[in-house]
Amino acid sequence: MFSKGLHTIERTRRVLVVDPLISSAELLSLLLNREGYSVVAEASTPDEALSAYERFRPELVISEAQFPTQSGADFLEQLVSHPSHPQVFVYSGTANDELVRRVLRLPVQGLVHKGETLTILRQAISTISRNASFFSPYANRCLREPSSTSAPNLSARERAILQMIATGSSSKNIASQLFLSPKTVEHYRKNLMRKLKLDSISAVTLCAVRLGLVEV
Repeated sequence: MFSKGLHTIERTRRVLVVDPLISSAELLSLLLNREGYSVVAEASTPDEALSAYERFRPELVISEAQFPTQSGADFLEQLVSHPSHPQVFVYSGTANDELVRRVLRLPVQGLVHKGETLTILRQAISTISRNASFFSPYANRCLREPSSTSAPNLSARERAILQMIATGSSSKNIASQLFLSPKTVEHYRKNLMRKLKLDSISAVTLCAVRLGLVEV
C-alpha cells in the first residue's frame, strides 16, 4: 500500500498527465493523487496535451516521450518553450536511447524510465514536489554514454515530414495534414533524401528510428 503522501505538500500542485496508453496514464494519475497532487487532465496525444495545457494551465506536466504518430521530443520542446514556463517531467517507456538523449538536452525537471522500479518513480515524485530535479539511473546512463549517431540539423517541419514518411504516409496525406501542397511535400522529400544521404524508404525509416522520431 502507498502512504497518503511522501511528505506534506504546502500547496497542491496541479498536474497534466500525457501518455498514449490510457491504462498507464490512469495508474500514474492514481499514484499522483495519492501522493498529494491534483491531476487536472489526462491526454493521449501531443495535440490533446497542448489544448489541455492552455485550458487548465497546470504547474507540472508529466509526459511520455514517444508517441505513435507525432514527435514526442518536438512536443516537449514546444512545451518547455511556452511563455508560462511549465515544469516538465518525463516518464517514458521508449527503448530509443537517442530519443532520450535528445529529450535530456531540453530543460526538463527530470526523467524516469517505465522499466525502472516503482520506488524510483516515487522518489522522483517526492523530489519534484520540492521543485528539485530527478534523473533516474537510466537517465544518467544515457547522459554518460556517447551518442551512436550524429543528429543532422533538421527543422521542425523537416522532422515532421521525415517521421510521416517513415510511418508510411503518402505525399498526398502529408500535404493534407500539414496544409501544404503535394508539390511542396515532394520538394521536402527530395531535399531530405539528399540531405540525409538516403536512397530508399527503408533507409528513411531506419534514420527516423535512430533520431527518435519513430519506434519499432
